[in-house]
Amino acid sequence: MAQIAKYRDYKPSGKAPFSGVLSAFIITTIVSIILGLVAAGVAQFVYLVFVFPIAMIGLGAVTVENSAKAGKIRNRLVFVLLGLWSGALIYSTYWTGEYLFIVEDFYQTYQEEGFTRLDALAEVGASLEDDTGYPHVLGYILWSIEGGLELSSTRPGSSSGFSLDEQQTAIYWGVEALAVVILTAVFAFIAGKAPFSEDCGKWYDKAEPEFIGYVDNKDGKQFIKYMRASQIAEASNLVNLEQGNTHLFAFYFDQCNSNEIMLRTIRYQGRNKVAIDGIMTKSAYNEFLSLL
Repeated sequence: MAQIAKYRDYKPSGKAPFSGVLSAFIITTIVSIILGLVAAGVAQFVYLVFVFPIAMIGLGAVTVENSAKAGKIRNRLVFVLLGLWSGALIYSTYWTGEYLFIVEDFYQTYQEEGFTRLDALAEVGASLEDDTGYPHVLGYILWSIEGGLELSSTRPGSSSGFSLDEQQTAIYWGVEALAVVILTAVFAFIAGKAPFSEDCGKWYDKAEPEFIGYVDNKDGKQFIKYMRASQIAEASNLVNLEQGNTHLFAFYFDQCNSNEIMLRTIRYQGRNKVAIDGIMTKSAYNEFLSLL
């Protein structure tokens, strides 16, 4: 029988319950549509270049993370697919919302002449098809590209800025669309690494962290090497209770019968921090504590 390692790096199990995937897909779809429409509404008053796509990426990734974790999905590929879906849906809904606001403006202008909203939709779509060769949302996007894009300085009191021509605008919006879709998926992939207790059926971030001690930063890498080699005694010799730039925390659930403890090693380097999650057996963890 193979010996169980006292410590191993945490890796998601790859499990993705069908009910969890379905619920995550539904939640992600609904919230992403809402986010896209809200972005379109805000854009009627102000559009902040770079800020809008960054907000879409961040909110999309948070949506995927929360919906996937609610469904107890431990498969990073599913996180990525949900991220791609969320990013694409937010951005396409944003443009759809922009188009519908144009239709609504047309309706408000001509409703006294007997136009209904469906009439306005048909009229605007036909006009765009005459101008660009495509009706509705695609036609509106092409029409917007033809008008170019004005980029102004965001500094108060500054009137500086520059304009993008048709080709430059098409490139900019193409890059923006790809950035929203791809980066939402990237951040979703990162979120998919969150540690989950298979024994307890809970995410470890729901557990109360227990502070263990410090490790000097010069010894941080060596500490991890010792742990990965199951050299518990050698690793414990590098831990102190006074100071150090590497902090150690344990996560576990008292109410469930699990033989695993999650050890999080956080190395602070200036403003940056690197967290490494590992799984210890309960006996190895008790041995580790007894040596401190």
